[in-house]
Amino acid sequence: MKKPLGSADTLSQIGKSFPYLIVFLLSYSTADLSIQKYRPSMLPSEAPPSRPAKSQKQKSNSKDSYESILSKNMFNLDGKIPPALSDDDNQKEQTVEGPAVASNLPLKLMGTIVHVDQTKSVATVDVKSKGQTLPYKVGQDIENIAKMIKIERRKIVFRNLNNNRKEFIEIPRDFKMNFGVSAIKPTNALDGINKVGKYDRSIKKSIVDKFTSPDALPKLLKQARMKPNLGSDGSVQGFKFDWIQPGSPFEDLGFKVGDIIRGVNGEEINSPRKAMEAYNTLKSNPNISLKVMRDGREEDFNYSVR
Repeated sequence: MKKPLGSADTLSQIGKSFPYLIVFLLSYSTADLSIQKYRPSMLPSEAPPSRPAKSQKQKSNSKDSYESILSKNMFNLDGKIPPALSDDDNQKEQTVEGPAVASNLPLKLMGTIVHVDQTKSVATVDVKSKGQTLPYKVGQDIENIAKMIKIERRKIVFRNLNNNRKEFIEIPRDFKMNFGVSAIKPTNALDGINKVGKYDRSIKKSIVDKFTSPDALPKLLKQARMKPNLGSDGSVQGFKFDWIQPGSPFEDLGFKVGDIIRGVNGEEINSPRKAMEAYNTLKSNPNISLKVMRDGREEDFNYSVR
């Protein structure tokens, strides 16, 4: 049976919790009064900006910012970037180291003397624009239009100084020459070469002048072919006739295929330079003596110019 609300036991329970209720109400009232007092000072006095201000200034892209990159410039040590290559430059670079092509320069190859050491090889070239026939070696400039690169038998390779391209010229091959079927008769000019002994000849001065002139030299060089005669140690020991055109002046001078010219007037021919010096003696020396190896024997070929 429930006790009445106003009974002594109910009032006793309320009385025990009454102090706690008083404390709670006082605490709540104090907090509320404090908030009301300090609320105005907690509110912002100004409206917030439309965009937040940046804490740091934006860095400018000055030259100093890239100094570390410029100091390691991969293009040039002077810090300058080279200009872009033009189409002509690109084309030139592509053809510089390509294979040699036939040349259109005003040059004509008259003959070559090939040595195992390319620096000693000699090529005789007719420069049409100059009207001259001159000898050239590897590395030499040909009238400032080409630079000699390589000398081969019947062919030379050079660099065209106008376009920096490798080009070549060669002596056209004569099939009659290769097969030995040429039948050229001696001309009247050869009447000035007279045989006075087995290896002795008398030559008219006019004949020497004719065949040593710049105009006649190209034709003369086409009538015989020589190559260096190498010893067992690889040194040059004269020059050997590899081919002689029938009816040529070389036959009238007493030479045969296989003959080796070892010396001229007591001087050994052991280099292309010596061979050119021997050729030049024909222009002024009235007496010429050649040391010639034939069939393993050394013979003296004597020529008197009158």
